[in-house]
Amino acid sequence: MASAVPAWWSPNQAVVRTKIKGNWHDGAVCASREAAVKLKDILKYALIAFAVWWIVQQPASAAHLVHNIGSLLSSAANGLSHFVANI
Repeated sequence: MASAVPAWWSPNQAVVRTKIKGNWHDGAVCASREAAVKLKDILKYALIAFAVWWIVQQPASAAHLVHNIGSLLSSAANGLSHFVANI
């Protein structure tokens, strides 16, 4: 007589076992995910370090970029308000 309970199921593992992309996962941290998190942190700190270095080395250029971004956002908001007003 066949059991109605799957072979992989046990009462102790019922809470921690989940199905991820068609495969059963026991809840342990995957090595690739852990590496991706570390890479994400490294890239974040590298970007912050580059921004600080750039502001120290070329403050006028950095200020010009911030001004251009502000002008772009202002222009986009102005265009959006004209669009909504004409509807």
